[in-house]
Amino acid sequence: MVVAGINIVSSLAEDISKPAVVQSNYSYDITLPCVYAPGLTVGDRRRELECCNQAVDHYNKWWTMGEAYLTRLLENLQGWNCPQFQYECANRTRAFTPFAKLAYARFCNQSELLDRCQDIISTPENIAMLRSTNSSSLEMWVQLAKNMSMDNYEDPCVQIALYERGGYSDYQETVEPIIPFCDMAMCGFDLATLTENNFNTWSCMPASCRANIIIA
Repeated sequence: MVVAGINIVSSLAEDISKPAVVQSNYSYDITLPCVYAPGLTVGDRRRELECCNQAVDHYNKWWTMGEAYLTRLLENLQGWNCPQFQYECANRTRAFTPFAKLAYARFCNQSELLDRCQDIISTPENIAMLRSTNSSSLEMWVQLAKNMSMDNYEDPCVQIALYERGGYSDYQETVEPIIPFCDMAMCGFDLATLTENNFNTWSCMPASCRANIIIA
């Protein structure tokens, strides 16, 4: 239909095909919370860096009370590609205990972790088989940990291997920074192992440390 030289049908078709634009006097700034989940984003790079700072601040504030976990901090920093991750791997500023040292190795240097722990959590046959597959150090560690048959839960190698079973959201750490006559106690377990064995900070202490406390 043409009216006054204008093709009405054509004009209507063009208008319908265009996306509607809603004018508003209000603007919304949606900021995602700094909650880490593998594969999910918290926003743009600026927001990632803000979350990096928040993760470090949260850990510094709460770790001595057992309310923040070293494994979770390192995975957060790695997942968000934080500059603090490279710094932590280079300096290992929180490697106060054997468990903490292995937590750093888990995220920063898996070859070091294998050298320290593979013979404790697996057999020579399994190790040789995985080496023949040309798997990366991380892939090899994860497979050894998931097939681990050891249940010596006092060993930090076994504890850090349990991280591969529980993963980020299912792994719990316990810490006691000040113990009379003893070094700091720190360990970690997946939730199932923790529940089945009723572990606590006392369980993380070496036998000699527990004996000193009882005698005192």
